[in-house]
Amino acid sequence: MTGDTPKRGILKNAHHLTEEEKEAIAKEAEINRKLVLENTLKNRKLHELLVAQQNDQEQNKLPNNGDSSFHLQWNEENINANEAAKTPKMKITEPDTPYAGSHEPEYYDYNDEPEEIPDLELGEPEVAPEDDPSIEASRIIVDPSIQKQESSDVVEDDTESSTKHKEFEEKRKKHYDHAGDALRIARQLAEEEEAEVDDE
Repeated sequence: MTGDTPKRGILKNAHHLTEEEKEAIAKEAEINRKLVLENTLKNRKLHELLVAQQNDQEQNKLPNNGDSSFHLQWNEENINANEAAKTPKMKITEPDTPYAGSHEPEYYDYNDEPEEIPDLELGEPEVAPEDDPSIEASRIIVDPSIQKQESSDVVEDDTESSTKHKEFEEKRKKHYDHAGDALRIARQLAEEEEAEVDDE
């Protein structure tokens, strides 16, 4: 660079200032720095005085028994009286309300019988039973005559439980049909609104 071109700085038009203006700006900045420092020192001294006064006031409030630490004393009689006056808590034996969830009537068909669940297929075993003697020892062999007796008991229980189950399903259907009415109406209104918006 040549001596004629001014150096570029951050400030716009800084090269247009004369030396006197630059000196005046520098003096003003120095005066401002001195004022800030003086104010900071005054504020620190004032803060120290206020803190010292607060500490003195707190020490004067504390009872002085020759011991510098303050001990809290509880009113035992009042505490015992309050504990005796408390009412006992009531235990609620009511069961929790079951979760109903959302109701979609077209998904459930209550008139049909429940579908049969397919048998579980595990596939081929990784170890053949004849290879592992521990598998043979853990097998349970059941006498066929015992199985016939148990199955006759189960048939009697099934007829009774099936009638109870059908009654339960009917009551549940009635209950959830009423609960589903509000959802059906809300769904219909939403569909009508969408249709109106689509028409526009």
